Amino acid sequence: MVDRRPRSDARQPTWWARWGVTLAAVVAVLAVANVASNRLVPAVLYVPWNLAVTAALVVVARRRMTDTELGLTEWRRGGVFGAVLVVATLGTMLLALAMPAFRQLYEDRRVDDDLVVVLYQAFVRVPFGTVLLEEIAFRSVLPALATLRQHTGLPHSIVLDEAHYFLHAQDGPRLLDLELNTYTLVSYRASRLHRDILAATEVIIVTRESDPHEVRALKWLERFGPKACLLAWLPGVGDPLCAVAGWLKMPFWPCLGYMAIGKFARYVTMTAALLWVFPGAISV
Repeated sequence: MVDRRPRSDARQPTWWARWGVTLAAVVAVLAVANVASNRLVPAVLYVPWNLAVTAALVVVARRRMTDTELGLTEWRRGGVFGAVLVVATLGTMLLALAMPAFRQLYEDRRVDDDLVVVLYQAFVRVPFGTVLLEEIAFRSVLPALATLRQHTGLPHSIVLDEAHYFLHAQDGPRLLDLELNTYTLVSYRASRLHRDILAATEVIIVTRESDPHEVRALKWLERFGPKACLLAWLPGVGDPLCAVAGWLKMPFWPCLGYMAIGKFARYVTMTAALLWVFPGAISV
């Protein structure tokens, strides 16, 4: 007679069997793909090669991650939105090229390629040959690293460069372990990071590479507090000012009030100036 009752000492799948192999496979695929795309693959095959690498990463990552975690469930909405942007951008560029007044804006002596090559770079090579692969790679590696740290405590810290490019999405916080934290995020546009990631940030270090508008907004807010939001209407500085105010967790209602006062004063001033320059233009 065979005892089929579960044993308490039955071996459970180890962490390495569940996540380690997947993480190692993803890193191996990325390493081989990077060497091949820079040393072996001809330039004409750059996009097909990276699309094949992306497909391989998806196959490997789906062993331990759901389509939602990989961001694959939102591809229809993202595809439609991206297609609209491509059509609108391409239409604007072609319209500007057809107008002699704007044609000189596209003349750059640093670029020797013709228009077809430039359009290929902007609408095919970069989005499908670079961005798509990087997006899938980050979504494959970061959750695996978070699980590795939870089980082994290693690595002690993780540095992510250009973080605002892939941690601004709505599901950005799910890619990180914000409880253990100890991430170092490098970004010249900190305000583009997801609000939950900004809320978990403990220290910000400003360098010469930081966006000057955001640095200026940070200085004003630290000096004047919510009153600095009176300047939310200023071009270039206004948007970072609002974003940094939220990042610093300043009082909501005072900031909103000062923003409203500043914008109201702006439009009153503009209207008064127009009436002074064009008297009688507006009749009641």
